[in-house]
This record gives sequence, structure tokens and C-alpha cells, in this order.
Amino acid sequence: MRGRSIGYFIEEAAIFNDRMVIRFDLDGTVMIQAGTHSHGQGHQTVYAQMVHEWLGVPIESIAFAQDDTNEVAVGRGTYGSRSMHVGGNAKAAE
Repeated sequence: MRGRSIGYFIEEAAIFNDRMVIRFDLDGTVMIQAGTHSHGQGHQTVYAQMVHEWLGVPIESIAFAQDDTNEVAVGRGTYGSRSMHVGGNAKAAE
């Protein structure tokens, strides 16, 4: 038997929540603690640029933490093009 068929591939993207924390220190520095994980995608740069734009904090005063469970206890990592959709949309906890 012969026939034709169409197959579709669906990639999971931007699912689940993630933990993002911004800590303000008394000396004026800001620490971004990311639950996402960068494998060379540039999360440190992009997240710092967002904090700089939103809060006016100088780029050189922004630090970034990932991979350290003492700093970032919860995270789902990076897969399916989700980091900026999820981590970039994190909002301040009340």
C-alpha cells in the first residue's frame, strides 16, 4: 500500500512557572537569582538589561546567580525556548 501523510512536530515552549528573585543590598547592588539556566543563551546579560531598564539600576551594580542551590533553591532549567517567556515575565512577589 502506498499513500501520503503529513506529520507535525510540536515543541513545548514557555510552560510551567519558574522562580526569579531580585534582591536589593544596602550598598546599592542588585542580585538576580534565576531558576532558569543559561547554556550560552546570554541570560545574565538579558536579565541585567531588563532590571536596568525597569528599575534604573546601573548594569555594573547587577549580579547574577544560577546553578547554586544555596542561592537559587527552585528552578526548572532551560528547555523549549522558555527562559525569556517565563523568567523574563517574572513579577515581584507581594
